[in-house]
Amino acid sequence: MGVKRSTLGAIWHGAWAGQILVRNGGSPLTLKVRANTSAVRVRRKTSPAPAVSPPVPSPSYTKRQATTRVNTRNFIYTSAGRTRHEARIRHTVAANQGAGSSFVLRYAGFSFQAVSAGDLASTYDKTITGCAIEYPPGQINRVTFNSGSNSVVVPGGLTFVDSDPVLNSVTGLPLQVPANAVCYEQVSYTRADGGSGWDAPQEVWPSLGEFSVYGTGADNSQTPIASNPNAGVNTGQAWGAAMILADSSLGSVTSVAIVGDSIATGSGGDNTTVQVENAGYVARGLGNALGWMRITCPQATLSAALNASANRSLIANSRVTHAIVEMGINDVFGGANVSVIQSRLLQVWITLYNAGLKVIQCTLPPATDTSDAWATSANQSPRTYEANRVAVNEWIRTKPWPLSYVFEAADRIEVNAAGVPTRNGGRWSVAYGVPTPDGTHPSPAAS
Repeated sequence: MGVKRSTLGAIWHGAWAGQILVRNGGSPLTLKVRANTSAVRVRRKTSPAPAVSPPVPSPSYTKRQATTRVNTRNFIYTSAGRTRHEARIRHTVAANQGAGSSFVLRYAGFSFQAVSAGDLASTYDKTITGCAIEYPPGQINRVTFNSGSNSVVVPGGLTFVDSDPVLNSVTGLPLQVPANAVCYEQVSYTRADGGSGWDAPQEVWPSLGEFSVYGTGADNSQTPIASNPNAGVNTGQAWGAAMILADSSLGSVTSVAIVGDSIATGSGGDNTTVQVENAGYVARGLGNALGWMRITCPQATLSAALNASANRSLIANSRVTHAIVEMGINDVFGGANVSVIQSRLLQVWITLYNAGLKVIQCTLPPATDTSDAWATSANQSPRTYEANRVAVNEWIRTKPWPLSYVFEAADRIEVNAAGVPTRNGGRWSVAYGVPTPDGTHPSPAAS
C-alpha cells in the first residue's frame, strides 16, 4: 500500500515515521533553518512514497511526558500513608496523524534530569490503580495492563511499563481518535514511600480541563470530568505517560524528539502565564502540525544528554526519525572552552545519529544583562563567555557531520547595540516586545 509522508519543505527530507499524540502547542513559529547553505522557511507538502508493508504500532509522544521536568513550580510535600495522586492531562492528536487508534500508554520509572548521568531513576515504586482516556467527552475508556488488569506497578528504576491497547468502552473495538481531536488521560496512583511530591512534574491548567490532586481519597480515574470531584483542583503539577503508542490511518507520519535544556523546556521565558505547559520555542514552533516529544530539563548540560541512555531508549525504535538539539548554552556560560563544547556536541549528535535519527542543531541565542528590564537593546550587555557562544555558533553553522540541518535560532532574535539585526550582535531584539524575563530564556514575544 502507498504511505503518505509529510515533509517540511526543504528542511527535513525523506520519510518521517512515528504516530504522534501531543498537547496543543499554541501559535506556530516560522522556523528558519539552514540546509547546506540555503535558508528556507517551513512549509508542509506531501510527496509520494514507494509501497511498503502495513504500519505497525508506532510511538506517539505526549507533550507532557515523564521524561521532562518543569521546575517553574516546586511542590514537595510529605505525608503519612500511601498518598493518592490523581491527574487529568490534555492531549491533542497531531494534524498529520490522521486517525490514531490502538493507543498504548507507556509509564516510566525514571526522568531526565540535570545530572551528569542524565537519567534519574525514581527511588520508589508507583502503583497505578486506575487509568483511562476520556474521548469523546463523557465517555471513559478504561486503560488496562497485563492483558486486562486495572492496576500495575511502575518500578522505580530505568524501566517502563506499557498498557494494553485501549479499547472503546462502547464498541469494544480499538479506540480511535481523529486528527486534531482533544482527549484526556486520567491516571490515579499511589507512591510506595507514601510521599505526595510529583515525579517529573508538568504544569496543570484547569481552564484547559486538567486537574491534579493528592490525598487519601478514592480512585476517581473512571469518572468523567463533568461529574469528577477533582474537576478544577490544581496542586500545580502532574505526572503522566512518558509516551503513547498508536497506529495512524496514514501509515508513517512525522515525529521529532526535542533534546534540550530550560530553553527547550520553556521555563523562565514561558513561565506559568502561557497555557501551553511551558512549551519552549521549539515545541511551540512545531505546534500541532506534527508530533513531537521532549527530553529536556532546566540546567541540563550536554553531558546529561549524552549519558541519558534510558531516555534515549524511548526513541530507539526506528519510528522517531529526527532529533532537534537545543542545548549548549549551559556549557558555554558554565565556562567550558570552545573545543570542549564542540566535542560534547559531536558526541551527542553521533549518539542520536547512531540511534537512526537525523539530527538538527539550534544555534544558541544571546544571554545578556540589562539596566532597563530588557526594554531596549542599547541597555543590554553580553555576559561573560560571549566570545565562546559566538565561536560555537559559527562552528554549528558549518553543519559539521553528522548534522543534517541547522536551525538558525540566534539570527532571528539577535541584534547589535543599535537594535539592528546583526549576526553575533550579542543582544536581544525588542521589536516584538520584551524578549526575555531574565536575559537567557526567550519570552513568547521573542519566540
